[in-house]
Amino acid sequence: QYASQYYHHSKVQHSVTDLMASNSLPSEQFDMITSFETIEHVGEPEKILRGFFAALKPGGMLLCSTPNEEVIPLKEMNNPYHHKHYT
Repeated sequence: QYASQYYHHSKVQHSVTDLMASNSLPSEQFDMITSFETIEHVGEPEKILRGFFAALKPGGMLLCSTPNEEVIPLKEMNNPYHHKHYT
């Protein structure tokens, strides 16, 4: 609701879903999916990535950011909600 209210655009769709649920996103629906600082919070990131790529239209783009293990090591960050950092 916040994103739709403050960042509304006729060509942008904001949605909330349980990405761990099977088929939570429609197939080949999106030109772009953004996922900022989320994938490190899940125990099965491959499941979410498969869902993202299935939801992208052919030639679509996934923009995903996550903490870099080489810059912010997981053990030094000591965040109980992060499962893994990536390089």
